[in-house]
Amino acid sequence: MRSTQYPSETATPMLLAGFEGKEEEFQQLSNMHPLGRIAQPEEIASVALFLVSQEASFITGASLSVDGGIGIRLHDPV
Repeated sequence: MRSTQYPSETATPMLLAGFEGKEEEFQQLSNMHPLGRIAQPEEIASVALFLVSQEASFITGASLSVDGGIGIRLHDPV
């Protein structure tokens, strides 16, 4: 089985503008994530800041899924 990384939805101004007036659709998108919500930009930024910090100095070649669990729901058919 081939593994593919999928990004999580993040509450960027562009995403929010696309769902303006579509609260039900936005909630459906949020509910697709196992955490029941989409990411806040600060959550993605905090991971990036951690990875460039001294606290992450021993992390090499790792893949971190910052996806609210949606990666377990999505896969490429083989």
